[in-house]
Amino acid sequence: MLLLLPKYCYINLLIQYFLFKFYLPTEDEINFFKKKSRVVNTDKSTANWVHQFENFREKAGFTGKSIDITDRKELESQICSFVTVMKTNSGEEYKARSILNAIHALNWHLNDLSSLSPMDFTSRKQFPILYDVLDGKMKHVAEQGKANVQGADGLSVEECKKILYSPVLNIDTPTGLLKKVFFLNALFLALRGGEHYSLQYSHFKFRADGQGFDVNIPRSKTNQRGINGSLNDEKLRIPYHPMIMETYNKYFSKRPGNADKEFYLREYVSEDGEFNVLYHFMLFFR
Repeated sequence: MLLLLPKYCYINLLIQYFLFKFYLPTEDEINFFKKKSRVVNTDKSTANWVHQFENFREKAGFTGKSIDITDRKELESQICSFVTVMKTNSGEEYKARSILNAIHALNWHLNDLSSLSPMDFTSRKQFPILYDVLDGKMKHVAEQGKANVQGADGLSVEECKKILYSPVLNIDTPTGLLKKVFFLNALFLALRGGEHYSLQYSHFKFRADGQGFDVNIPRSKTNQRGINGSLNDEKLRIPYHPMIMETYNKYFSKRPGNADKEFYLREYVSEDGEFNVLYHFMLFFR
C-alpha cells in the first residue's frame, strides 16, 4: 500500500536515501505525525468540555481564556468551582465517568497550550484541593447510583435465558463451549473487553461448600469509587446452578495440565470427533 505523505516528507526521505544518513526532521514533519496520533472522537470530547469550562468562566465573571492563567492556585480554584456546579442540561449530576472525562480533557488541553504545563489534575501533590473536591464529587454521584458508565440497556432475565439455551452456545461443540463460558464471565463478573484478556485460570477457586466459584480478579474496576477507584483484588462469585456448573466443569475438564495460565484457550477437535482444549492462549474476542 502506498503511504501518502506531504511533499516535504518525500524530499527529506529522498535526501536520506541518497546520502545514507539520518537527518533532523522539520517541524512540519513532526506535526504531521503528531496529528496522525490524535483520535477524532477524543478531540471532539475535549473541545466540548473546554467549551463548557470556558462558558462557565465567562458566566462566573472570569476574564480571558483558561490557557492565559499564570497562577496554579487560581487555575485550581476555578476548576474546583466548575466541578462543584457542573450539571447536565436537565440539571442532573453527571455520571462519574463523565466527570473524569471532563478533568482529563481539561488536563490535556491546558498541558498542550498553557504555560503552567506540565500538570496532572488528578495528582494530590500538585492539586490537593482539587483532588479532595473531585474525590468528594465522585463519592457523591456514587451514592446517587451514578458511579458506573452508562451503556446500553441491560439484558432482561428472559433474554439471558434465550442466549444461554441457544444452540449457538451448545457446550457439546468447542466453539459453543468457549462462547458460553465467555458469556457467563461477562454476565457474572461484569468484565469489560480488555479485562477478559487478563483473566487467568488461577483466578477461579472452587468453593469448599460446592456452591459455585469464587473469582479473585486483580485490579478490577467494576466497583469503582472515589477518584482513584479500588486497586485491590476483588473477590466475585459465580453462583451455583446445575447448568452453570456443568458448563465450567466441562470447560475445566478439557484443560490440559500443562496449559498456559490464561483462562481462554484455543479449541481442538481430535480425529475421533472428541474435542479438547489446546494449551495455547486464544485471543477469542477479536
